[in-house]
Amino acid sequence: MNKIKIANSLRSFSVATLLIISITFSVFALLSGAEQAGDGIKGIILNIPNALPWLILLAVVVLAQREQLLGGILI
Repeated sequence: MNKIKIANSLRSFSVATLLIISITFSVFALLSGAEQAGDGIKGIILNIPNALPWLILLAVVVLAQREQLLGGILI
């Protein structure tokens, strides 16, 4: 029983850490080159390809929260 609690705690910590990392880096990737690409929302939209890997990681982390086996394999 104790090992199950430890495993659940580690899984929750891992998911939370990956969520923080992927959100932080995806926002940074979206905004880092947006000024050079254009003004305002247009620059952010043109800069989406830079953030795509981080947005994919965010989607996989959300998937891992719902479907643990498939999400774990993809991560």
